[in-house]
Amino acid sequence: MSAPSFDFDSKETFSELLDELERFIVYWLGERKPEYGTPLEILDQLSLPEPLYRLYAFCGRWPKPRPNDWHSPDSIELFSTQDVLLRPESLRQTEDGKLEFLVENQGVWTLVTDPEGEDPPIWADSEEMGNQDGSTWTEICPSLTQLLVTFCLQELLFGAKHSYWGKPLIEYFKSGQAKLAPLFFKTTYVWEFSSQTYYLMDDEVLVCQRGEKSFSFGATSQLGMEKLQALQGAALALQISTNTDWSLEIKADGSGRIFHWPRPNHLNPFTVMSGADLPLGLFDFENIVEQLSSSISQTQNAQSNSIASVHFEYEVQSDPYWQKVDAPQLVKWLFDQAITSAIEPGPEFQECLKKNPPRLNNNEISDYH
Repeated sequence: MSAPSFDFDSKETFSELLDELERFIVYWLGERKPEYGTPLEILDQLSLPEPLYRLYAFCGRWPKPRPNDWHSPDSIELFSTQDVLLRPESLRQTEDGKLEFLVENQGVWTLVTDPEGEDPPIWADSEEMGNQDGSTWTEICPSLTQLLVTFCLQELLFGAKHSYWGKPLIEYFKSGQAKLAPLFFKTTYVWEFSSQTYYLMDDEVLVCQRGEKSFSFGATSQLGMEKLQALQGAALALQISTNTDWSLEIKADGSGRIFHWPRPNHLNPFTVMSGADLPLGLFDFENIVEQLSSSISQTQNAQSNSIASVHFEYEVQSDPYWQKVDAPQLVKWLFDQAITSAIEPGPEFQECLKKNPPRLNNNEISDYH
């Protein structure tokens, strides 16, 4: 069955534009459940412009498609992959009475709007926008709704189960073979020059085009992910990471590197990586990719008991997705091979191997010497 028709550009009122966004979110993510909205008793206690009120009420507690993704406790989970939409409870009012609601992921800019109104404008505080001391605001968009819709489409793309970019996908997009349905044409986000056009490709892939050469592609449905995987080409490398800070990189030529890199903490904020290179042809790369792919756990969440995680590197992959694998014998064999074949392992590596050997899980130590 083909996708329903979407057309954000034809909507004339803020209410119609939000109706279209809600329709698209349900199409993209699946059925909405009542608990996916922020309770109205919370929203009714706040001063909010109507577009924010509606967005929070509809999807303020909708979970991310990738449930193991970290997000700030101050953010709306669904809309916090690239930039961050603040939770209603975390909204802040500025000294001049504006409502701070959206922040760039590294703090480059903050967006504010009026705390009430049907569709108020948006202002930003970035130095690049002329606010050298942060004491004044620059209006960047006359419509809160227009920017919210653009932001939500961006986050749905980058927060999809798989998002990619690269030449093979762009070539397919431009080939005339892809079914392209424009969603939102040349809408602007924060920067004046950041014109974005969103498409639905082959009913299942969300595409953002910026200018002539910049494209991003995302998919959440099984059909969409299969489409992207078919276009991405063969894997170029992979990395396996255990839950005890050991990692193994394997390249397409069978070479690689094994290393230990402890996670920093408040007692030891500066950690040192110890590692050793592996010889050419040590591993049958294609066979290992096939085995690991078939071992990917069906429970991809932070509480999974899988002993290791893997990500595959492709020419067009923009984000190293880690997927938990249930293949203890294969993982142990790979690390055994790496340790016994390491090229001139230095004393630091040998000492680290002795004190902190790779483990299959927190309770079982493998036979590494």
